[in-house]
Amino acid sequence: MEAGVKRWWVVICWVGVVGGCGAPLVVMRVVLPEVPAGWGEWGMEWRLVWSGGEGGVVEGVRPGEVVEVVVERGMVWVWVLEGVVRGWEGVVRPAGGVVLWGEGREGVVSWEDGAACSLLYELQAGGFPLEEFNVRRFVEEVRVRLEDPWELDRERAREAIIGRDISVYDIACKEVFDVTLAFPPGIWRSGNPMRATEVLSGTCTVKLCSGIHHFLDEEAASLFCVYVDERGRAQGFLSPLD
Repeated sequence: MEAGVKRWWVVICWVGVVGGCGAPLVVMRVVLPEVPAGWGEWGMEWRLVWSGGEGGVVEGVRPGEVVEVVVERGMVWVWVLEGVVRGWEGVVRPAGGVVLWGEGREGVVSWEDGAACSLLYELQAGGFPLEEFNVRRFVEEVRVRLEDPWELDRERAREAIIGRDISVYDIACKEVFDVTLAFPPGIWRSGNPMRATEVLSGTCTVKLCSGIHHFLDEEAASLFCVYVDERGRAQGFLSPLD
């Protein structure tokens, strides 16, 4: 094992702070980011979800505010801020943040950390013991190494974490293609907060990795969903959002 490469696992001293039945409660302050420049209101409703302890959700939060949440005391909390556009979930990418025991009782959620934290949230909510994993380093490495964290090869990272054999080389970008898209009439914005300032219209070439990508018109009346396969071939589907 290379020094400093695969030592992402930590030894936990159990001192009665892990959440569970009868675990004491603490109040956590969570600082939410502002709406990304370029996104409109789009009739969005926001909710803050978290994993750690029993996990939970707070509906009706607003970007830019500080939310106080009562949580079970534990070792790791992962926060994800989700936007729901006119009842449609998953149209815009979430923001995220983590708090570790000993870092205090305030967490900061950011758009840059949404990709890493949404993956960690899925793992922890599914029962994976994040208290044994160097969560902070993973989030920081994704932020530093990838210009657009949403191009992270999530499956590769997920398998490496679950297999307890992750290194910085597993924080890799999926292949990015130059995809030519014929957008429907109007001005369109990406549901990816890292690309929210891009103005798209007509026929243009967009850099996209494989997977599903969402674009909304300025009034959020329609959703343009683009699927890119592993060879860079794209298909687009237009759907009303009402």
